[in-house]
Amino acid sequence: MQFILSWVEDGKEFVSPLIRNIGYSSLFQEVVECVFEKSRIYGIRRNSIETLIFANSQRLLYFSDQKENEVRRKWESDAGAFQQMKTIKIDFCDFWQGFDRHQNYFTQLLSRYFDVVVCDDPDFLFFSTSGIRHKSYNCIKIYYTGESFPPNYIDCDYSVSFELIENHRNLRYPLYILYGDMHSLLSPKKPYAEVRKQHTKFCNMVVSNARATKRIDFFHKLSQYKQVDSGGRYLNNIGGPIENKMEFISQYKFSIAFENKSQDGYTTEKLVEPMFCGSMPIYWGNKKVAFDFNPASFINWDDYGSDEAVIERIIQLDQNDDLYEEVYNQPYFIGNEVNRYCNEERLVDFLSGIFSSRIRNARYYYGRTATIEYYKARVFAGGVKNKILSILR
Repeated sequence: MQFILSWVEDGKEFVSPLIRNIGYSSLFQEVVECVFEKSRIYGIRRNSIETLIFANSQRLLYFSDQKENEVRRKWESDAGAFQQMKTIKIDFCDFWQGFDRHQNYFTQLLSRYFDVVVCDDPDFLFFSTSGIRHKSYNCIKIYYTGESFPPNYIDCDYSVSFELIENHRNLRYPLYILYGDMHSLLSPKKPYAEVRKQHTKFCNMVVSNARATKRIDFFHKLSQYKQVDSGGRYLNNIGGPIENKMEFISQYKFSIAFENKSQDGYTTEKLVEPMFCGSMPIYWGNKKVAFDFNPASFINWDDYGSDEAVIERIIQLDQNDDLYEEVYNQPYFIGNEVNRYCNEERLVDFLSGIFSSRIRNARYYYGRTATIEYYKARVFAGGVKNKILSILR
């Protein structure tokens, strides 16, 4: 048979076996952009590889005769380079207060696959939105944000963000994934009869941001129906900030789960924390939240279009246990299947690709240097054009 790449059991992502064995090689740079899910091929760049055949019966992928020798040579070369790359030198900066650069979500995850060294002279820097220290580093820069600040590819080479558009430079990995095991939200849920006993209070809000005016206005409007307990540092009306957020939320039938702002793809822990506690979220923020969760399982502001209509729905559910139970019993995920974003292997595959690329290539051909060169070329071309026009005039 032709040069064979074994397919992952049950047709999981194509990139997984490649990255585990040979890394994100130059040969597969463009192939990795394709999304392979449940044995379906969603796309491929034909100018890179002439023929890619998915043999479903044998669960094998193989290349055409014309490319076999080239594939083999490049694979062996890149495999050798990858085998030597057992250690990755990384660092973190500009993350939120209390972030530990040595022990955090990323180091714990990457340590399963790499010998991770956190140092002051890294080859790869992870940075976020809480500062500008990243500007002093001269290495491959990976921007991570759980907030509503999109990546700027003048400052970073790659990004892990909330952005819905994914490509070889950006991976969508929403903040809520870091807040717990999403599989624990799958149905069957705890029986409503049990949850009802713990719902001794009406509605809560836990926030510290005084600038999110949409959320504040809604809080005051809903409070005209019944008291909404505010347990955070802002608008606190229960005698002081709470100590255990999850225990606090679990006492309430409803939880105000408004994001700081409305932006497509921007879904945070504000939605999933009430889910973990059995409290029904009242959600506003990501208009495309259905990519993440089932809007029928909570009160989605965009399904109603106004604060008044949302409050009217809340009153209906509050006064009718049968209606409340009907919504409560809806699965949090569409089809009761965890969405594709909640997969740590996607993050590992994406980062492995960056780590195993030759550093110059990772930056020059795909990273921020390419972006800078693009803008330089535009400026140069514009200058030449203006010079020619001035002569013609």
